[in-house]
Amino acid sequence: MKALLRKDFLVLSTSFRRVLVIWLIFPLVAMINPSMSYFALYIGLVAGTLSTSLINLEEKENWNTFAGSLPISKKDVVTERYLFTLLMVAAATLIGAICYCSYLVRGLNEFANPTIILSNFAYSLLLPALTLPATYRFGVEKARYIVMVVVLLLTLLSTFLTSVPARSAIPYSLLFFLGISTVFYISYLISVKWYSDKN
Repeated sequence: MKALLRKDFLVLSTSFRRVLVIWLIFPLVAMINPSMSYFALYIGLVAGTLSTSLINLEEKENWNTFAGSLPISKKDVVTERYLFTLLMVAAATLIGAICYCSYLVRGLNEFANPTIILSNFAYSLLLPALTLPATYRFGVEKARYIVMVVVLLLTLLSTFLTSVPARSAIPYSLLFFLGISTVFYISYLISVKWYSDKN
């Protein structure tokens, strides 16, 4: 498991450098200009797409064939990929939390909505939760169509949560987080089943 995680982080650092640049620039923009605090959400969404990008790269390099010769199970491969996703989304959420705290320190309370941190984490998990099972079942190309639907859903949910007062939004945000966490776990179980069934 540790070796698979190290592989993914190595690939991330060498093949997705533009993503790392986004992770540096977007938080700075959000901190400098609070009216663009939604940039903190973007890094979470980008973090949620990294697993699919890695699978796409692995398909091109026929990594799955090589993985079949290693002393690891298909469940291990899927488990590592979901763990990698959680770590990336958690890191992006932490960066967003730093932006949030900077608003509080600067007295910009109107931009420091307490639901943002929890919602960002949930938003960022929703995309991989819906796309990873389809990716393992049908491949990256066909699974990309789901992304459009998910982005629309995220937009609608974001509009709903930001349209209610912060105090009222907290219960909705918590329920949303618990719901997406459940969806993410179910997604993991489905991915293990579908990937294990593949030849």
